[in-house]
Amino acid sequence: MAYFKKDEGSSKDLIALRYQGITKENLDREIEDFFFRRGYKQAEGVLGNVTYEKGDRTMRILFGAFIKYFKYKIMTDELRDGEIGLRVIRTTSGFSGGLIGRDQVTQEMIVIKAGLQAI
Repeated sequence: MAYFKKDEGSSKDLIALRYQGITKENLDREIEDFFFRRGYKQAEGVLGNVTYEKGDRTMRILFGAFIKYFKYKIMTDELRDGEIGLRVIRTTSGFSGGLIGRDQVTQEMIVIKAGLQAI
């Protein structure tokens, strides 16, 4: 069953989505599972306010776009109307990989948004 309700307005640095018919804890677990399946690891935080990253930042700086590196902060909040709000904030620009690296980060954001809307 899809719990996604609507996109609250996203930009190149932020994804803001709303969900209904699921508890915050279950949504947090679904999001965690989504990121783990995509190869991300938890960098810091706890469910509901967590940062996931994929790749190696140092290698990205040294070798540019040849090494992928993505980092996102995920926050969920219970809203007054019984819905759950999700915010995904991009915490790396990709510029350490040049224009290609920036495009990689932009494309990953599009893929993440589509995947989270499928929850």
